[in-house]
Amino acid sequence: ELNIEKWPLFAPSTFRGKSREIKREVVLEDGDKLIRKVIIGKVNETEVDVLRIADYKVFNVLVKLWEEAGRPISERVPCSLYNVSKSLKTTGGGRNYKELHKALGRLRGILITWEDSFYQKETNTIEKLVSYFNLLEDLYLFERKRDKKDQPYFAFSSFKLNYRIINNLLLNHSKPLYLDVILKFEKEISVLLYRHTDLIMADKNYYERNTQNLFDDLELGK
Repeated sequence: ELNIEKWPLFAPSTFRGKSREIKREVVLEDGDKLIRKVIIGKVNETEVDVLRIADYKVFNVLVKLWEEAGRPISERVPCSLYNVSKSLKTTGGGRNYKELHKALGRLRGILITWEDSFYQKETNTIEKLVSYFNLLEDLYLFERKRDKKDQPYFAFSSFKLNYRIINNLLLNHSKPLYLDVILKFEKEISVLLYRHTDLIMADKNYYERNTQNLFDDLELGK
């Protein structure tokens, strides 16, 4: 979904803050300037937490599972932590499951406010204010492991993407994503640079940027 791709919503582990605010100045056709803003992890001036690079990988896996489930509009997508972990190409150890739980919790619980910055494909408009926006609209986790090793889990987990994201995906406000490539990157900066260059180079053969400006766009070093 291009709104998710065009804004650096996901922070590296080196970011120590509990909220983020990303601003961009745009020049309108009449010459006026407008500030577009995305606020992550802040509710009534109370800082909650931020989204992480690991969450971005999990989010993309959930989109893949949504696609495989037939792209449902209103129904939740059934899943299991085991299948999500398998799609992430991680082992099923206790630590990895714990980190996956945290990532899913952040996708469901961390609020995003889009101020004059969220594009809605259906109406071809930038929504003036989208408040209390979560990447996941619903999340239910129920996993019970049997006592004996290698025996299957009882899994009745499910999720639902935010309806605005679903609408945009159904209307192809998106770009092809090579999930296997994303999952291969071990360095967080590699994920950020790949996302940026993949988006920019979708319709270009040449791209050159000043490093400082590029890092500013990616919110690195802040």
